[in-house]
Amino acid sequence: MPSHCNTYYGNEKADKLADLGTKCNQDEAPVTFRIVKAKINHRKWEITHERAKNTFGERIHPKEIDKTWPSNVRRLFTRLRSGHAKELRSYRKRVGLDSEAICIYCDADAPETIEHVLCECEQLEERRRRNC
Repeated sequence: MPSHCNTYYGNEKADKLADLGTKCNQDEAPVTFRIVKAKINHRKWEITHERAKNTFGERIHPKEIDKTWPSNVRRLFTRLRSGHAKELRSYRKRVGLDSEAICIYCDADAPETIEHVLCECEQLEERRRRNC
């Protein structure tokens, strides 16, 4: 059957409806889970959250050393870097699991964040030096 030759009424009507469909407002069109998942998977990964930008910088993929770690260690490391580790009192306070965020090891009244535990806490200084 020849197309676009005015010999087949249904073909011309389908072309007009398709053209009309491209000009219609698509805001209210239903979108399936499969379509959303495909769009997300094909989108280039980009850091948008400010705290994540500070944590990860411009890094997109794990460093080679990270890939050799067991999966539970990688998960813990990622939670610690992102500030979402239930092991830290500052996070537990933020999500309502703890009443205080203060470090239990030192008397500085500092919140127990990853920066504090790894760099600032005086009571943990000896452990940090021993494990280096």
